[in-house]
Amino acid sequence: MWLILLLWWYVVVNLADGFLTYYGITHRGFGEGNEILIAFAQKFGLISAIIIIKAPAIIFGAVLSQIYQMKIPVIFRCICLAILIYLAYVTSMDSLEWAKVLFWSGGS
Repeated sequence: MWLILLLWWYVVVNLADGFLTYYGITHRGFGEGNEILIAFAQKFGLISAIIIIKAPAIIFGAVLSQIYQMKIPVIFRCICLAILIYLAYVTSMDSLEWAKVLFWSGGS
């Protein structure tokens, strides 16, 4: 059960990251630090670039969660650790400070 919750949290965080990236660039004028996303945005457009970057990440997370079904404990524990580190990073105080600037800076 906790694996499903972890996977859903991973999906939600990735979707939120994609939305906040789009919102920050289009409505707040923030720059993007991901050079791959910048290159894709110049070639395909911002929304398509975000989908190109985020969709494989979400699919990869879902595929990795299926490793649990294969009963490979070492790989599964490594994957869970990686997901937890990722979630801890994106929900860290630095990320929350960025969200505060994005939504409560008093701008348009």
